[in-house]
Amino acid sequence: MKTLTRSQQIVLAGSALLTTLTALASFFSIIQLTLR
Repeated sequence: MKTLTRSQQIVLAGSALLTTLTALASFFSIIQLTLR
């Protein structure tokens, strides 16, 4: 198992953050639609 470079770690962290934010946004929009 080879170690990741700094840029690879940054890209992985960024993509993970984007995925989490997108999931949260869709989750909240679904809640708003349900409460309406």
